[in-house]
Amino acid sequence: MWHSDPAAAAAAAAVVGRDDDLKSLVVAYYRMVDTDDIDGFVALFEPDLRYDRPGAGQIVGRAALERFYRAQEPVASRVHVLSACLREGRHLAAHGVAERVSLDGQQTTIGFADFFTVSDAGLFAYRRTFFHVPFAASS
Repeated sequence: MWHSDPAAAAAAAAVVGRDDDLKSLVVAYYRMVDTDDIDGFVALFEPDLRYDRPGAGQIVGRAALERFYRAQEPVASRVHVLSACLREGRHLAAHGVAERVSLDGQQTTIGFADFFTVSDAGLFAYRRTFFHVPFAASS
């Protein structure tokens, strides 16, 4: 199991090539999210990135990605625990759980799956997120 740890985020940001290098880029991304390093993780994306996220529609471009994350409700702590990160060429898939503690102390955990496409420059060109939530009861 991989656990996001802020210690080596900068080192992973510039790697491309070997399987482990691209997986390290994903791990670095989650480390930066967990430490609120918005400037750092936005720099891991292409300038014209596309990000599909439930409830947010499609986010296009670094400026829109930065606005989206800066508008999120602040939390006391956040950690992404990755269960797996898989690579097929320039495509990566990661899944795990995101654990948060709100400023008023409420804890939440949600499962997620992210799919990334990496550009020739070694930056994320596309990301799509899914959250693990129960189906709504039908009436």
